[in-house]
Amino acid sequence: MRIVLPLIALLSLLPLSGSATSSVDALHARLRETAGVGSGPCQDFFDHACARWTDPISAAAAISGPGVPQYWAYGDRGRELDRNAGRLLDSAQNGEMGPAGEEAAAFGERCRAVGDDDVRALRERLPPVDGSLTGDALWSTVGRMHALGLSPLWGVTVLPSIEDPERYGLRLSQGDLGLGLKGAYDGSLGARSGPTLRAYRAYVARQLRNTGVKRGGGRLARGVVEFEVALAELHGSPQDPRDPLEGARVLDVAALPQDAPGVAWGAWGRAANLPDLARIKAGPPDYLVGVSALVAQTDPAVLAAYLRRVWVDSMLPALPNEFHAPRVPLTSVLVGYGGMPDRWALCRRLTISFRSEVLWPRLHGEAVSAEARARAEQVTAAVRSALTGRIRAAFWLGPEARDWTARKTAAITLELAPPPEDEVPTYLPAATFFEEVLHARATDERTRLGRAGTPIEPSGAASPLSINAWYQPRRNEVTVAPGMVGRPWVDPALPMLATYAGLGAVVGHELGYAIDPSGRHVDASGRPGVFWADADEAAYDERLACYDEQLDGITVAPGVRTDGAAALEESLPDILGLQVAWDAWKASGADGQRFRIAGRPMDPDQQFFVAYAQQWCAWQPEMAAAYTANGSHVLPNRARVNMAVRNHSAFVETFGCEYRNRMVLATTCELW
Repeated sequence: MRIVLPLIALLSLLPLSGSATSSVDALHARLRETAGVGSGPCQDFFDHACARWTDPISAAAAISGPGVPQYWAYGDRGRELDRNAGRLLDSAQNGEMGPAGEEAAAFGERCRAVGDDDVRALRERLPPVDGSLTGDALWSTVGRMHALGLSPLWGVTVLPSIEDPERYGLRLSQGDLGLGLKGAYDGSLGARSGPTLRAYRAYVARQLRNTGVKRGGGRLARGVVEFEVALAELHGSPQDPRDPLEGARVLDVAALPQDAPGVAWGAWGRAANLPDLARIKAGPPDYLVGVSALVAQTDPAVLAAYLRRVWVDSMLPALPNEFHAPRVPLTSVLVGYGGMPDRWALCRRLTISFRSEVLWPRLHGEAVSAEARARAEQVTAAVRSALTGRIRAAFWLGPEARDWTARKTAAITLELAPPPEDEVPTYLPAATFFEEVLHARATDERTRLGRAGTPIEPSGAASPLSINAWYQPRRNEVTVAPGMVGRPWVDPALPMLATYAGLGAVVGHELGYAIDPSGRHVDASGRPGVFWADADEAAYDERLACYDEQLDGITVAPGVRTDGAAALEESLPDILGLQVAWDAWKASGADGQRFRIAGRPMDPDQQFFVAYAQQWCAWQPEMAAAYTANGSHVLPNRARVNMAVRNHSAFVETFGCEYRNRMVLATTCELW
């Protein structure tokens, strides 16, 4: 699972007592602000747990009010680690980290001072918009962008090889539009797409003016939007990123021109610095065919303008304010984000990324304390044991299928906040800061693509700033980034139920991918196949259909309903993650105390469900919910939380819900 932002910190659930300190009182004041003041838990549990954040007026106050934390955007954990990064840079600036630290600090200062020379360096590298970008020149430009990690038309990724799962191979996949425009263009949004597209055209026109386009910017902006609409329509249904075989086929490099004859593959490959491989994966191949035809019929000047926009969007952190988007760009309309963070925060992130050899070890140490790691290890071990218990009790499966499934999940390697890698790329100073950023990006991309054809290695470390976790089916491995092994996900000051409801549910979610509809067809060594008897497969599919029916047709915005089959991908792990986290917590014997919120008592069982829900407290405007439903397999936050808890047998009993309440299902489903 990739944890979907925005998220809110798990709210503090410390019990009140006679020895309560002022800090405890403050924590409970926060909880009283957000929990138990919305609709009843049996009517809309998300609203009950997240009342303040689901109200547009309160959300607007949180966004714009002075001194109000923006939990909706990045969560407490991300901001705390960003502040740590700032402190480290300050210590480097003061000479406390030696010459290497001084170099990192100088990098950050150069970011803050970027000016005319950097603007000039950018403009010199941008594609011309005079119509001359055709043939090899066009595809060399696209290739150079791929060499910087950009995906203007398709992505170049490194995945396990189909032919040799022990080695990396290359794959061409659908491009990433970056701004999530597929949701905006979806016809189900109706008239709402009109103002969105007008705002986006104005945004593109501004970018083109900033890059030096003095004439025809409006016409080019309209052409760029039309091109991106067509590109978005080629995307079709999102692919399952966890299954390297899904929607892909192996191609001889020599056969690529047959799929996309309009692409100058040689010029593209040389400019992209791709390894000299004879075979790659392409998926879905019809996307290459569509891109080839689309490019062939598009005005070269529009293509160049589109590529300029992608370049500028990717380099915004390294550019002065004149290149920045308006304060409320299209992204705020679609996903609820505000304007860009302050410049110093962006510079810090670039510095962390490009000087990781200096900062990551220190950040990792600050991110993961020994006490937090010990608590996280206790919770993850309990969650794994709870999952095994549920598998062993799934008597609708035959004994051989249960045994195979239990052995596969027991064999999962769980990397908990892995430390930084010993070897990291070295970056060289350049004439301008912008050129240094380009060099750093190219170095990262060469390092990544250079793995093609080499043996599969361990997943390595995630950035300490990452609030994330993921499952790798071909390695049967779960990785939990350091950002999740610390406050608020793992806070020794909170009762254990908060850690079980937060980190425990996330780990259970990731483990669930190993036995979901795709995962059950890959064994513990990463080999695809069918490993259950036909009767077991049929029994699994019958239970799966029950969830599909539940998830199909949920209204997330006017005229926008969910696709049950697509929503299964993330909803099944959500449901299982909550179930095994609850089992693990109850088996641990860890308890909490009752206290009152908004005049109502709340016992530990109720606190557990509230803590789970508050991972996802965020106000999502209708456009954001519609984009989430159409552009990904993840349900919008409200539906995501409500679907998980209403499928938990203990929820109804915990809150005393009745059959007529909205949170009570007419027909319950059971898988594990």
